[in-house]
Amino acid sequence: MKNLLFLFALTFLTFQLHGQTSQDCGTVSFKTKEEVKASEPCILEFSEYILSKPSGKDDALGLKYRQLVLLWMEKTEHTFTLSEKIMKVFKKDNTLLFGAYTAALSKAAITEKENFGKKGLGLFVEYVKKPENKVGQSKEIKQLIADWDKGNIEAYLK
Repeated sequence: MKNLLFLFALTFLTFQLHGQTSQDCGTVSFKTKEEVKASEPCILEFSEYILSKPSGKDDALGLKYRQLVLLWMEKTEHTFTLSEKIMKVFKKDNTLLFGAYTAALSKAAITEKENFGKKGLGLFVEYVKKPENKVGQSKEIKQLIADWDKGNIEAYLK
């Protein structure tokens, strides 16, 4: 019986803590450098949410998170490079993938701190490779995957 009560208490506490984290992230602000820095745990949470959803799933929460990630990218001290080669990936039927790419870059920037471009690209390649993410395998996506597998990625990072 004590184990059951302990398990119930632990489960309740977990839900409470998660709820508080999500609630705090509902009021993210980017007005000062301190707020931008303080928002990083939320941006990480938003990025993980975006990368956990299939491509083309345009839910309201995902849209809000993609917007907040872009605003954070604009305000943070990190510098993001969007090469011409990577931007070709997001044309035609793959325009919604841009949100997944910015989420991958943001996640890498927060977790890696330096030289995060390669890590972000790797997270994005993992995302597009997973069949459950329903990413249309355009010529550009197939080329990106092939280039990644060969280690030929410099053109995507410039």
